[in-house]
Amino acid sequence: IRLTDPDLYALDLASFVLTAGPSSRLTSDLVYRQRLAVAVGGSSWTPEWARGVFDVQVRCPPANLVKVRQVVLDAVARLWAELVSKEELAKAKRQKTAEYVQSLQKVDSLGAILAMDLMSTGDPHFSAGYVDRIQKVTAEDIQRVARTYLQPESLVSVLVAPRDADLAEWQEATATKA
Repeated sequence: IRLTDPDLYALDLASFVLTAGPSSRLTSDLVYRQRLAVAVGGSSWTPEWARGVFDVQVRCPPANLVKVRQVVLDAVARLWAELVSKEELAKAKRQKTAEYVQSLQKVDSLGAILAMDLMSTGDPHFSAGYVDRIQKVTAEDIQRVARTYLQPESLVSVLVAPRDADLAEWQEATATKA
């Protein structure tokens, strides 16, 4: 999708539900519960000039790669199958609002936001309206965009590993089956 697509807001919140903060689904599961990873991050990047990217990044020992990949796939499948809870949705909305408010704390940041909004969308106040539109997203919206955009056939796995890592299990797990 592109920056001005109405699905942007639900995808941004889906990313926050999965990866933003210690209580996000993947961070709490991979880092704290299962102790398979040391860090989780993610984003929903939707520039106006190109197709968007929804990504999940996990830092983990090479021995945990296959398990971690499956946990991520299961978390995305859960977005398809179940509605996010009211608590998760409210928290993600608060986080996105706080992120925007924090970005306004410095004059140079405000200028950069206005300039980027104008260049990207033609509306210098796009980000201000963004917060209002985030508040209107429902759990059903998140499920719908997950089912629409987060498809297994669109998955691209990228691995950065030590040169001497044993990656045979990873290569087998991620091999394209014809």
